[in-house]
Amino acid sequence: MYLLRLTLSLGLFLVAITPVFGETVYVSDRLIVSLRAGQSERSQAIITIKSDTPLEVLNKENDYFLVRAPTGERGWVLSQYVTKDTPKALVIDQLNRKVAELEKMIDNLRSKENDLEQRTEAAESQNETLSRQLTETEEKRRFLQQENTKLNQEYANLRQSAADVVKIVAERDRLAGEKENLSAQLENSETEKADLLRTAAIKWFAAGAGVLAVGWILGRISRKKRNLY
Repeated sequence: MYLLRLTLSLGLFLVAITPVFGETVYVSDRLIVSLRAGQSERSQAIITIKSDTPLEVLNKENDYFLVRAPTGERGWVLSQYVTKDTPKALVIDQLNRKVAELEKMIDNLRSKENDLEQRTEAAESQNETLSRQLTETEEKRRFLQQENTKLNQEYANLRQSAADVVKIVAERDRLAGEKENLSAQLENSETEKADLLRTAAIKWFAAGAGVLAVGWILGRISRKKRNLY
């Protein structure tokens, strides 16, 4: 029975002195409290702490917290002078910082929005330029296509003309050959004609001479006959 009471008492004592390490508490609003060397209002004050000062809890016994101040001092403070709730001033300060961060983010977003609008306008302008260049390129392509069609037709005509020229040259050469043959035949004909004319002239000359000779002979004979009578 004594052992049971001792065990229960020890358990309650351990619960009472169980440290709450790492927890942060704050000095209550509108207070200036002393951080003391012991768990008594008569204990020596180490430092005074103003409202909203954060304190690191190292241990808890009875109604006191063993805490560490931001400057590093350790001491005891009554739990009624501190609170786990974040002080309103700190909350407001945190909210102000968050508002400032949000405003900065909004400014950045607006700046990015303006930059995006400028890029969009530049892209639209570039798109218009590209569209205009595309239209000009398409018109130029159509013109070149038409010119190419023309050139192809002219080339086909030229090839046809070249083929006709070849035919004409061949026909010319054939006619030239025939002309040469005809010229040769004509020349031969002229030669034969000249020969025939010469032959005929000789014959006519010979015939005429014969007639004259016969006439002369007949005249002589006739004169001789008259002389005899």
